[in-house]
Amino acid sequence: MKIISFLILFLLPTLVFAQTDYLISFELEDQFSRVHTHQDYLGKFTILIGSDGGGSKYNGKWGTAIDHALKNDDIKYQISWLPVADVSSAPFFMKGYVRSQFPEDQKEWALCDWEGEFDEAYGFEGNMSNILVFDNSGKLLHRCVGTEVDIKMIEEIVAVVKNNY
Repeated sequence: MKIISFLILFLLPTLVFAQTDYLISFELEDQFSRVHTHQDYLGKFTILIGSDGGGSKYNGKWGTAIDHALKNDDIKYQISWLPVADVSSAPFFMKGYVRSQFPEDQKEWALCDWEGEFDEAYGFEGNMSNILVFDNSGKLLHRCVGTEVDIKMIEEIVAVVKNNY
């Protein structure tokens, strides 16, 4: 019995956190009710920028800064962007209202994560942008969090992209 208890205690953290090393399987709608799945990102270098409502005001700033930092690089056109809105704290009867708070521009979509799947898998920090970089096999290469854009963190993200692409 002691051996089984030891194995459970030893292996449980590995089992709980194993999924966080790769892009999780998902099938979620954006605010326009378009379905997106993890299969859309298979074989693609992906930058995920996600947050709860408190961090949402920073997400666009981070995306723009990363995009500008890659402006003269062909890699920029090979990257898939994965914007995620953790809206799991919104009551079910507020879904329509929450959707109406997103940008109306079809180009500015974000996945509506009503169940908190991404937060559960990656431990999103509240009131901040959570930036995760995945290689084309879906392996998590880099993670950082922040509010206002930090040039050193942008340089780290760009270096990870360029060194692993």
